[in-house]
Amino acid sequence: MNDLPGRADNLSYLQWGVISAVLTTLVLILLSVRNPRLMWRDVAFAAGTASAVNGAWLAFFFGTQISDLGDDSGTMYDPMPTATVRSIAIWCAAAAVIGLVTAWFSRPRLRL
Repeated sequence: MNDLPGRADNLSYLQWGVISAVLTTLVLILLSVRNPRLMWRDVAFAAGTASAVNGAWLAFFFGTQISDLGDDSGTMYDPMPTATVRSIAIWCAAAAVIGLVTAWFSRPRLRL
């Protein structure tokens, strides 16, 4: 009997993906406190980019069948529902946009 991941496993993987993005952001914030040269805009940009990449990977992996990823056994993972994959993509895109907008508007201004 194949022990394929189901809905609970998919949600657990998604939870770990979110935790990894949050931990990355916290590390960047702590680095910015200890290093004054690292600005908040850098932290916002990095957090937004990390969220976008992490979300894209999760949406791709859990939205496809394992046979599409090169498994020769012919078995398939249970894909996430389309609504869940769409929700991941939307939230990660929103995080990336917020990070980029924050980075843009918090850049140093030139004074003439």
